[in-house]
Amino acid sequence: MKKRRLAGFLAVVLMFVMIAVQLPAEVFAADPTLKATKKTLYVGGDNYKLTFKNLASGATVTYKSSNTKIAKVTKKGVVKPVAAGSATITATIKQAKKTYTSKIAITVKTPFIKITNPITSLEAGKTYKLEASTGGLKQVEVIWKSSNTKVAKVNSKTRVLTAVAEGTAKISVKDNISGKSNTFTLTVIKAAPTATPTPTPEPVEYGENDDFGYEISKKGITITDVYDSEATSLTIPSKIDGKSVIGLGDGVFSGMSELKKVSLPSTLTTIGEGAFSYCESLTSVTIPASVTEVGANTFEYCESLSSITIPKSIKRISEGMFVECTSLKTVKLSSGVEVIGEAAFEGCVALSTLTLSDTLTTIEPYAFECCEALKTVKFPASMRSIGEEAFLDCIALKTVTFEKGLKEIQDYAFNGCLAIASITLPDTLTYLGAGAFEYCEALKTVTIPASVTEIGGGAFDGCSESLKLKIKKNSVGYEYAVENEIPYNTY
Repeated sequence: MKKRRLAGFLAVVLMFVMIAVQLPAEVFAADPTLKATKKTLYVGGDNYKLTFKNLASGATVTYKSSNTKIAKVTKKGVVKPVAAGSATITATIKQAKKTYTSKIAITVKTPFIKITNPITSLEAGKTYKLEASTGGLKQVEVIWKSSNTKVAKVNSKTRVLTAVAEGTAKISVKDNISGKSNTFTLTVIKAAPTATPTPTPEPVEYGENDDFGYEISKKGITITDVYDSEATSLTIPSKIDGKSVIGLGDGVFSGMSELKKVSLPSTLTTIGEGAFSYCESLTSVTIPASVTEVGANTFEYCESLSSITIPKSIKRISEGMFVECTSLKTVKLSSGVEVIGEAAFEGCVALSTLTLSDTLTTIEPYAFECCEALKTVKFPASMRSIGEEAFLDCIALKTVTFEKGLKEIQDYAFNGCLAIASITLPDTLTYLGAGAFEYCEALKTVTIPASVTEIGGGAFDGCSESLKLKIKKNSVGYEYAVENEIPYNTY
């Protein structure tokens, strides 16, 4: 019985072997597929030839791109990058009377050169070696530069950065063949001092009268305290006990919610940090022309302050000087003011009239963020830099006028300025930051000069669907328009 069963089993096996010998090889072959499922290419870079696994010699293949504006594919399966973005290439394979499909995800990127180890600050006298990488560039001719060699120098051959003196400089790397570049801002800080004997501090005496507490030094008197914290008005004397009143101490009047008016003497030279912060009833104040220094956050949250004139003796509007002064409608900066500090007028939602000084060079980050009533800004010819988010969400800002001289508009500087319809950038501008005019929903025309050497990502994202750029052919602006599929005219 066992022999009969074994014989029957062998007969069945032999029958399947005979059938298999007669079947074509394709019946047992794996399905044909593309060898790769994803590939990154670069605009202007090499094409890519599609290859397969398990493709029979007699098979036929057709190809299709999901987005020919991003990547095209020839009848022979050669993928050609067109513009930055993503596309899917589908291969349809007919083999052994069957149809198969196989797909590959194509990502097309813009060729780049990137500084891989940027540094934000460096002590004067110190050195630092820079590194850069590239993507999609066939040949490169790399040049390193500093925008201000008095502040920092960089050796283009050795890539060694040397901090020279206090200040800021833009450090850039550029491929001269493709024109691609990358930049970072370096702040050179004061070198750590060598150990020296600690000088004997100037002796300070303390005094008081019926109204104020104060410090007495050789230079004069600095008021540090006020005894009537509920006063509605104050007159600061020019002299106390025969000595000139030269300063107001940090936070000296802070939180005096009933104070409406204050008179300052012509002997005053410094006003300390937060001196009038949270004086919610203070409606006006005249800063004497003798004042040369005003500390940070001096008038923050003075919610009733409606106007201010900054004298020419003040060179810098300090950080947060007028933060959340929600009633401030008019600001006039006299000739002499050179810098508006970080967040100086942030949240001044009623500010509608702004007169900038003809000596102004720098507006630091967030300076006018959320100034929702501001409609017009005219920048003077002295302007060189507009900081990050400087005019973010100034939703009523409609007219912006630039003069020749401006060098850079930093990232998101005018982001969310919903009313701006037209912009003409000056032919001295070299850098336009990422998102600089993002979400400017009314923006329809922008003139970009050939002087611009770098435009950050998304500079015009979320603008009007009718947006059209006016650009020089073969310029960085032209390249940006083509790569981002923004309509343009050349001039």
